[in-house]
Amino acid sequence: DQQVLDLWNKQAVKKDGHYTLPILFNEHPPQIPSNYTMAEHRLDLLGKRLKKDPTLLQNYTEDISDSLQKGYAEEVVDIIREDGRVWYLPHHPVLHPRKPEKVHIVFDCAARYQGTSLNHHIHQGPDFTNKLLGVLKFRQEPIALNADIESMFYQVRVPSDALCFLCWEDDNPDKPPKHYRMTAHLFGGVWSPSAANFALQRVAEDNQGNFSNDTVKTVKQNFYVDDCLKSVATEKVAIELASELRDLLSRGGFRLPEWLSNSKEVMRSIPVEDWA
Repeated sequence: DQQVLDLWNKQAVKKDGHYTLPILFNEHPPQIPSNYTMAEHRLDLLGKRLKKDPTLLQNYTEDISDSLQKGYAEEVVDIIREDGRVWYLPHHPVLHPRKPEKVHIVFDCAARYQGTSLNHHIHQGPDFTNKLLGVLKFRQEPIALNADIESMFYQVRVPSDALCFLCWEDDNPDKPPKHYRMTAHLFGGVWSPSAANFALQRVAEDNQGNFSNDTVKTVKQNFYVDDCLKSVATEKVAIELASELRDLLSRGGFRLPEWLSNSKEVMRSIPVEDWA
């Protein structure tokens, strides 16, 4: 854990408004096989599944396109490494139980090929996650605030081509696959929660001179992964805190929508499009 922390403290940079954190492999270069055949087979199975459900296929390909448009991923023509090894991540949809139209694409970093997986070769990193029991004590004051960071992992960038994947040309499962790579940390990576939480803590530390102590403390102590839970004494304090939190987190590329509060006055101070 200390090795990961030292690496991130030394190499973390902010570019285009987002923090970039490298992935620390257990060995260098990574002793990992090329798994193209496995990834291609998984993509073929996924295509057959999605063709049976046109709505799911459309939502899935739209999510891939959205990731490309937002810069979370990019197409690559050739992936060339000195050792000739490229690990491709299989991916699959996970549906929201209450919002079946909402698709989360999860990359299977635990997928095994020749007895190993990508997760097996990467340091997990320190556990920065606040303990849930402590966060749930947030209702100590009368005015409650709750918000979620949008696509938290994707807001932290990756400087390498370690996270490659295949997807179909023109969103058509009948066409040959094209090569892509993630430019951001992703759902499914054993290291991603640590990387995202490091970046969250870092944005608070880097900007603590520009915001109130309570705002900085809230970022450090009142988030459970991407979920902010906080209570304060008055509506005035809540309104100021919500505004400062949105401003502070935006300086690390994090957007904080999905707001909830038991105060109508507080909710009126937040843009309607950011309500849960």
